[in-house]
Amino acid sequence: MTKITLTFLLIGYSAPAFAQVSVSVPGSIAGATADSVTGKPLAGVFVTAVRSGLPPLARHAASDITGVYLLPDLPSGTYTVCAHYPGEGYLDPCAWNSIPQTINLAAGQALAQKTIKLTPGSVLQVRVNDPGALLSAGAADLALGVRGSKSIFYPAHVAATDSGGASYQLTIPLDTLVSLQISSGHLKLGDAGGTALPGNTLLQKFQHKTGDANPQAFTFSVIGAAQ
Repeated sequence: MTKITLTFLLIGYSAPAFAQVSVSVPGSIAGATADSVTGKPLAGVFVTAVRSGLPPLARHAASDITGVYLLPDLPSGTYTVCAHYPGEGYLDPCAWNSIPQTINLAAGQALAQKTIKLTPGSVLQVRVNDPGALLSAGAADLALGVRGSKSIFYPAHVAATDSGGASYQLTIPLDTLVSLQISSGHLKLGDAGGTALPGNTLLQKFQHKTGDANPQAFTFSVIGAAQ
């Protein structure tokens, strides 16, 4: 009987390699918030970190009773950190500064950020009398706020409403010339006495000075629906 021997030759064989997945370790940004004049810590300040580029990403945190905040689980990148005080009395550094500060965060880095100092401001008070209750009609597009040195518009917000109208507020810088603006496309506006505003708009320069016992307040009227 003839014997047949079979020989198998494996040439250039290698086992399949497993794909390597790169995992970015998240980092964090910690810091504190304080009054720029007194240096006292500010609690309840909303701190936001926004990453540049795509995909968009933002993290939010509130400072505690000692003024400390922590923004965890941040992927590496360049962030803009802003602070907003709830209510009125302090300026938003990112809103009123021409160049917001940016932070470069590396993967896995626990970054200790410098204290964010919020500057006290003056609270602008604007009353809009509305005897016809047109502000709440739903068709109003009242533009009310101030324009700063670079013509950026800062809208005032409604602080209170009643049967006679609405009161608006906005924190503005002290000793800084700004322009009050009010206009509407659907409401006919007047001054405090009810006299119609020329062109249904007003742009008036003013400033609140440090030490003013009673900062300037403004009153307007809604005198009808625009034709």
